Amino acid sequence: MNEKLKLKLQQKLASLALLTKRRLRLNNNLDLAESEHLDYLLEEVVRRVLNYCNLDVIPDELDYTIARMTDLALKQALGQLDGEAKTIKVGDTSVSFDADAATKALNSLMGDFEGELNEFRRLRW
Repeated sequence: MNEKLKLKLQQKLASLALLTKRRLRLNNNLDLAESEHLDYLLEEVVRRVLNYCNLDVIPDELDYTIARMTDLALKQALGQLDGEAKTIKVGDTSVSFDADAATKALNSLMGDFEGELNEFRRLRW
């Protein structure tokens, strides 16, 4: 990757970080907006989108999609996406969650993003 593309990527990451933090604050996730994991996850999401779409630069139209993807990835990484209740016991109150349900929910949401990403996907020769 040449220096010009690296600079564009750094600028894009900075603007996406601000957008993602604003999204998290809007949803009252103030602690997540200041999470130390945010920058790492944002860069991971951006790299995956670039690889999936075979692009060198993220188009502006994908900014909000990437912010949503990062929001979900951060919530999953910090365990804030609860699974569906697997068993509920009324006497002495016992509830257990299906850990795989959160992963399944995130994967189904990623399918929604795939549809948006396909609009920007290029063939690689």
